[in-house]
Amino acid sequence: MESTLRGIGVSPGIAIGPAVAFRDDRFEIPRFDVDDVERELTRFEQALEKTRTHLSTIHARTAEKLGDGHAEIFKAHLLILEDVTILEQVKTRIAEEKINVEHILNELSQYYVELLGAVEDSHFQARTADLLDVMERLQRNLLDAEPLQPVEMATPGILFSQDISPSDTVTMDRSNVLGIALDSGSPTSHTAILARALEI
Repeated sequence: MESTLRGIGVSPGIAIGPAVAFRDDRFEIPRFDVDDVERELTRFEQALEKTRTHLSTIHARTAEKLGDGHAEIFKAHLLILEDVTILEQVKTRIAEEKINVEHILNELSQYYVELLGAVEDSHFQARTADLLDVMERLQRNLLDAEPLQPVEMATPGILFSQDISPSDTVTMDRSNVLGIALDSGSPTSHTAILARALEI
């Protein structure tokens, strides 16, 4: 059965090829009580440092591949990671509520996503993907989950997904990616900006 989907183009040109579903490797966020507050704070600091290193590497590689202008996207990601308001909220809640950092981060992420989504400005709404990208990397480091691997496609095709993060976009193996079709996002999102720069 044939169906037609219409969307907003963000890159010039036409791509023809089979549809390939993007991976969905989400993970469960646990919730548990914490007995040792200092130990939980240390876990948080260690995960922050590991995430900081990952993002700094992506920033450097993006600067080398696309130039400093596009690399600024990941400097913004580093700023999210260092956001004083979020950091203080996490630390305060660990100390007062004595629950694990993953659960607190998940709740804060949902809160800020709703906050950004309520603003009638596509620029603010598009930044939601940046926040979620940073938080996913931080959560993976807290949970010692498998590191995110670059997107690879075995055969040429068009990548279909609900959304793709900016870091997935810039690190993907483009050799078989003929195009990208997303269910969400906008022409001003960082994912769209990077896809255009990569000529996808």
